[in-house]
Amino acid sequence: IAGKMLLSLPAGARNPHAFDYARYLRWQGVYVTGEAEYGELVRGEARTGMMRLFHQWQNDAKERLDRVFRDDETSGYMSSLLLGVTDGVSPETQEMYANLGISHVLAISGLHVTLVSGMFLWGIERLGVPRKTALVCTIGMLAGYVLLVGASASAVRAGIMGGIGLLYQAMSRKMDGKELWGWALIGMLTVNPYQLWHIGFQLSFAVTLGLLVYVPISLACIRFGPSWLRASLGVTFAAQAVSFPFLLYHFHQSHSVSWLVNLVAVPILSLVVLPAGYAALLGSLLHPALAVLPSGLASWILEWLHDPLFRLHQTNVPFSYWPHPDLWWMIAYAVFLVLLSILWKNGYHRRR
Repeated sequence: IAGKMLLSLPAGARNPHAFDYARYLRWQGVYVTGEAEYGELVRGEARTGMMRLFHQWQNDAKERLDRVFRDDETSGYMSSLLLGVTDGVSPETQEMYANLGISHVLAISGLHVTLVSGMFLWGIERLGVPRKTALVCTIGMLAGYVLLVGASASAVRAGIMGGIGLLYQAMSRKMDGKELWGWALIGMLTVNPYQLWHIGFQLSFAVTLGLLVYVPISLACIRFGPSWLRASLGVTFAAQAVSFPFLLYHFHQSHSVSWLVNLVAVPILSLVVLPAGYAALLGSLLHPALAVLPSGLASWILEWLHDPLFRLHQTNVPFSYWPHPDLWWMIAYAVFLVLLSILWKNGYHRRR
């Protein structure tokens, strides 16, 4: 029960290019902050209706993961990887992932949406559901999944793109990936234009567009090795090239070997740990014994992978911290990326 309330305007940044709390709150639609004295604090459920139901399901799934993965660090990590609940990830792990440039692994994104929707579609088709009906059912499941994992910017973006893509498949029509990207961008900004200034929103849409545009260029340039290696190199190059200016502008940090970490660690986490985690979660719904093997595999791989990553994080690697980029540099970098795509499309990509 509140006693007295003191309202004030939030303070802005005092140092050049430092975190601006007032601007951050303004992007959230908050313009005034308040301090209060109280004698009693009553905690209530903020969510109501459908969101409260999905929040309860998310908590139930997190508790199930806590039982499947007995180690607190591992269960917290898997809750973030599978459900978007980041509270259980240790500060040391968060800092290591951020400094090495692999924080995107813990964000619900297109990889999660593709894996979950693909598993669901495959499963109901095996039950004899017709293709078009299965696609429509998958769209409904996808909407529920996005709400279940907290509806972050990257999850909503991936859900919209995946849902529209499935809808066009059900209608036997084709749509370019950049069109799906554009519809997701327009839809989300129509609902909340302030999202444009959120770093998570910017990185999600910028990197997704970069993958759509530059991965084909990378695959055409990389002519050695098996197809999976070429694909990994192409994805890593495209994601690193596009995210680089955003990381410098917002965080003044970009680890000089993050491309190598992404090339090695991300496929392991995406293709082994993530499916094993979902298998453990689904298996535990049927019987706890079914979760033993996939949970053990995921825990072993995380322990095996995190040890060298922590050692690399503690190593003083040069060219990891950067000054705030000038405006002309940002413009020149953007022009370079745009011209690269245009010139390639128009044939200026001869082997010379």
